[in-house]
Amino acid sequence: KEVVLLPGYKSDGATGYFDLDSKFWLVHDYLKVTHKWADGTHCSNWKASVVAFDILRHEKRHFHAPVVFTGTLLWGYGRQLIKSLLSLIN
Repeated sequence: KEVVLLPGYKSDGATGYFDLDSKFWLVHDYLKVTHKWADGTHCSNWKASVVAFDILRHEKRHFHAPVVFTGTLLWGYGRQLIKSLLSLIN
C-alpha cells in the first residue's frame, strides 16, 4: 500500500513521546486522520501502527519501533473506546 502526502502537510509530532527526527510521524498522523491509503481503501489503527513500526525499523531505530508501535496502537484504541462510550451516554 502507498501513502501520498501533499506538500505542506504538517504533523503534530510526538504526543507524549520524544520528538524523533523521522518521517513516521507524518505518515502515521496522516493515516490516523484520513483512515485511507492512497488508493482510497480503509487503513485501520493496527495498520497505521505497523507502518510507524516499519519506518522506524527501516531507519534502524530498533528501540523506538516497538515502543511507538505499542503506544500508537493503544492510544488509537483508547480514543476509539472513549468515543464509543461517550456515544452511549449521549
